[in-house]
Amino acid sequence: MSLYKTLFETQKNQLKTGIIGMIFITVILAGVFYVEAQADVANLDELQGLVEEGGKPEGELVEKTVRGSETGNTNENDMSEIDLTIEQIMLTEVSCTLTWQDDGSSYFRGTNDPDYFKVSIQAPNGEILDDSDLSSTGSVTATARLDYEESDFEENYVGTWAILVEAGECGDDHAPGGFRTTSDTGNEWTLSITYIYEEYQEETEEG
Repeated sequence: MSLYKTLFETQKNQLKTGIIGMIFITVILAGVFYVEAQADVANLDELQGLVEEGGKPEGELVEKTVRGSETGNTNENDMSEIDLTIEQIMLTEVSCTLTWQDDGSSYFRGTNDPDYFKVSIQAPNGEILDDSDLSSTGSVTATARLDYEESDFEENYVGTWAILVEAGECGDDHAPGGFRTTSDTGNEWTLSITYIYEEYQEETEEG
């Protein structure tokens, strides 16, 4: 599996300055995506307590998106796991799209049967929140939508997530008339990962 990964943050609502601190993006060369955020609200309990007391964090609630990608190879009837560490406490969505391409036949006028893959999203508590069908279409997607106001959100959904890439049957390469067959032992793939979270960000007055 390639250890190369990209990870960058896109703000959908551009604001000049915030009190949120900075987002540290670290690439761990061990098959792990890692993103850590420092926020003005330390945890959901603090946020909920502030609201119950009649207050709220200063600033505007903004949505932010983080994207990453990974490439790899999974053998037939096997599974690969890609770890994704998310520390944001106001997480709203985790999604991933797996793409792959079947090779053409190595034989003149031969046929290469399709390869089947699926992708699943596993939360830090071990629960599979969404998965795709096992498909030979060349692209599958899974999406987990979350409500961070749930009482046990931090316990279940803040920490290390796992994206599971599963290969099913990988079709063999057949010469015309079945004269010869070459086994297909797996396939390469590309995985695109996106997660979305919210945070409070203070606007500054232009002067």
